[in-house]
Order: sequence, then C-alpha cells, then structure tokens
Amino acid sequence: MRLQKIILAAVALITGSLAAVAANAQTQPRPADQGPEGLSSARPESGVGKSDRWTADMMRRAEPMPLPKVDPEAVLAEARRQARERKRDPQDSHQE
Repeated sequence: MRLQKIILAAVALITGSLAAVAANAQTQPRPADQGPEGLSSARPESGVGKSDRWTADMMRRAEPMPLPKVDPEAVLAEARRQARERKRDPQDSHQE
C-alpha cells in the first residue's frame, strides 16, 4: 500500500513537470524580425537570389542536363559491402 502511494506521487510529479515544460515551450514568443513561419534567416533579401544572373535569353538557350543513370543492383552491392566492413571492424567506422 505504501509503495503504491509513492509510485502514485512520483507519477503525479512527473506528469505535472511534463505539463509545465510543454506549456512553457508553447508560450515562448517569436522574435519580431521573423516572418509568420519563423524562418527569417532562410529567406533571401528582396531582389537577391541565385537566379538573378539568368537573363531571359540565357533561359531560352539553356539545355536540360541528362538524368543520372543509377544501377540499383550496384548501389545495393556497395551498401552491403560497406555494412560488412562496419561489422568486421566497428571501431574504425567511428574514426573516419
């Protein structure tokens, strides 16, 4: 009976702590310089981007690049080979 009370008290304390942490995490204000998504650093400045150097003429003359050709069997064989190497010497894989 005493053990049950101790366990119940511990569960109540843990639950209360988790609820307080979750409530605190939800109420943290977003800095004013961030947009609605909160990703101000991910947005380029207005009028600046990687495609700015592409003129309309360059876009018309651009030719598509060929798609890469991948042999699934070769990829699978290489993955299996690397897995065997890691199994043989697991300590070396952490040093790379």
